Amino acid sequence: MEDGRLGTLPRGRLYPELDAVLFALDAGQVSGVLESEVGFHLLWCECIEPARTVDLDQAREQIRTRLEAQRRHDCQKAWIARLSRTDA
Repeated sequence: MEDGRLGTLPRGRLYPELDAVLFALDAGQVSGVLESEVGFHLLWCECIEPARTVDLDQAREQIRTRLEAQRRHDCQKAWIARLSRTDA
């Protein structure tokens, strides 16, 4: 999937343990090895974009996309939890 590239991410998009480390990195920095519930990770902060404000009309599609992605993520976590319960 995109060679591991996640694109531009706002705070709160990653697992909390990854999010905290990513937003503490400076541009160009690479994290140490991190572990989340889905595996091990290295994070690279390619660049830092300044925050900006948009009006609701501009943000509407981004909000919809974010909510849909969060719902998919929640469904995937529930599915993985069900699989791990059946393996026991």
